[in-house]
Amino acid sequence: MTLLAAPSLKTDLQLHDRTRNHFETLTREVLDVPYDKSLVSGGPLNYQALLATTREAMLRASAAVKRGL
Repeated sequence: MTLLAAPSLKTDLQLHDRTRNHFETLTREVLDVPYDKSLVSGGPLNYQALLATTREAMLRASAAVKRGL
């Protein structure tokens, strides 16, 4: 499974599509995570600091991991 986390509020749709298409050939599932400034630092995640949309994306990612087991 691959998670594509948006690096900024403004998304380069062509780059996103190329990246997604690439990883779809390599992994069983590709999921998007919206931009969230809490992810930018790259440090440990503080779940409570994440936006609700990011939390939902992470729950979908957890479900995808479970499906793969």
